[in-house]
Amino acid sequence: MKHAIQNFQIPVIEFDRALKFYTTVMGYDLQIMEFQGAKMAIFRYDTKDGVGGTIIEAEWLEPSDNGTL
Repeated sequence: MKHAIQNFQIPVIEFDRALKFYTTVMGYDLQIMEFQGAKMAIFRYDTKDGVGGTIIEAEWLEPSDNGTL
């Protein structure tokens, strides 16, 4: 195993704004999906040994000083 991190979620308030930011920073389009009322955009990852993650907008999550999940 190369990475200790398996998955991360970055809570966002303004999904479209965050999507534009991360698309620009990463230089590629993130895959968008909805799951149980949450909007998510998935970062690319290598299924063999890559680190995966999402930005997520959901009413039960919000950005905070507590960091990402």
